Amino acid sequence: MGDHTHSKAGPKYTSGTFTWQSYDPTWSTLLGEYALDVKVNPLRIRGSDKDTFTVTGALLRSLCGSVLTKLPDPPDGVTRDDIYRLGFRFFEAEDGASTDIFPVQVQGGACRAFDEQLIFDWSYPGPLTGWSPVRYEKPAKDELTLTFGRRGETKVPYELLDLNLACDALFKDSSDKMREMLKEASTINIRVVKGFVSGIAWVGLYKVQRFQVIDDSCFPDGEVLDG
Repeated sequence: MGDHTHSKAGPKYTSGTFTWQSYDPTWSTLLGEYALDVKVNPLRIRGSDKDTFTVTGALLRSLCGSVLTKLPDPPDGVTRDDIYRLGFRFFEAEDGASTDIFPVQVQGGACRAFDEQLIFDWSYPGPLTGWSPVRYEKPAKDELTLTFGRRGETKVPYELLDLNLACDALFKDSSDKMREMLKEASTINIRVVKGFVSGIAWVGLYKVQRFQVIDDSCFPDGEVLDG
C-alpha cells in the first residue's frame, strides 16, 4: 500500500465490493469547469482475501460514481454538475508510487464511459466538450500529431471546433505520459475527425492544422486543411 505519511487523506468510499481511502484530492479548472484527481488506496475488497486487484472499466465507473456522490473538499459553490473529468491514480504495490491518471469523463453530473477499455479517453470542457484526443502519432522526435474524435454529447459541432483551443488545452490538462511527449514537441498537428476514431485507426472527413509551440502555447503555422 505504500507510505502515505505525507499525503492528505480525503474521504473513505465504498464502491461496490471495493472499499478505499482517497488521498491528495486535487482540483483544477479549465474554461470555467473543473477536473478532480485523487489517489486510490484500497482498504478492503469484499468477498476476496487478496490484496491485489485489477483496474477495469467497471471499477473506474464505480469509483467515479462514488466520488460524485461525496466530493472531497470542493471549491466554494462547485457541484458535480461543474465537473468535466475525474482522474484516479493507484498506488503501486511494490514501491508505493502512484500510477498515471486513469480518466473518466463527466457530463451533466454523470460518469460517461463508452466501453470496457482500461484507460478511457481524456476529456475537455466548454467548446471542447465531447471531443477527445483519441490517437497520437510522432512523425518526428519534436513533432506530435493528435487526432480528436467525438466522445459523448458535444456543445460545438465538427465544423466549428476551434483547433487552436484544442491544442492549447493539451498543455493545461493532460496525463503524465502526454505531458512528457508535449515537452519534446516544437510542432503539433491537431486533426479532428467527423467519423470513426480509435487508438489505432480513424476513418471519415477530417480537418487538420499545424501549430508551432512556444512557452506551452500553440501558434498557427498555416491554414486549416480539409480532407
